[in-house]
Amino acid sequence: MGKKREQLRRDKEQRILGAAQQLFISRGYRNITFRDIAAQAGFTRRTIYAYYPTKEELIMTLHLEGLQERLVVLEKAMASSKTGLSKIDAFGRAYFRHYQAHPDQLLLQVILDTEKLDHAKISPGLMSRFRQANDLGHEQLEGALTLGKKDGTISPDINVKLYFVYLVFTLRAIAKQTLFPALLPVERFGEKFYYDYLKLLLKALAPDESKI
Repeated sequence: MGKKREQLRRDKEQRILGAAQQLFISRGYRNITFRDIAAQAGFTRRTIYAYYPTKEELIMTLHLEGLQERLVVLEKAMASSKTGLSKIDAFGRAYFRHYQAHPDQLLLQVILDTEKLDHAKISPGLMSRFRQANDLGHEQLEGALTLGKKDGTISPDINVKLYFVYLVFTLRAIAKQTLFPALLPVERFGEKFYYDYLKLLLKALAPDESKI
């Protein structure tokens, strides 16, 4: 009976998360209430509150699941590359492929880029897991940038922490435009729009273009 109850609980959680993600993406985070999520999931509001007491808890849970999945993919892609610059190239390519396979994760991330969540409404345990995953993501990229400065494939003048921000936010924006083009010229370019931009970023990193 214990295993059955646990499975039922997990099934409910996934229904709630799936309903919430669909609504957040289609209607916007601020426009959604627990009543909306309950109706979409087929539960009462009391059931939703029992699993996720705040919207912040809900969207952070969704974000963490996607982040953890993405980090595994990126780590594997970067591990096979030897130089710092090639690791960044591998990161950029795997990053896009992952969002191609999971476009809803990209749209959810874009929402979080523009929403300032009240972390006081997120449980300490969930925040701790998020910070651990987020720190791991920083280590992956910052480690590759630092390696590249040491092995000579990345300019010694690069500010590692600042370039990390450039990489993450601009690649995400370009990935969104590539997968969900708002402008006709972007749509005509297709994937080339993303990969050409990635090449520009790599050129900006390299001490000279011959190293790319």
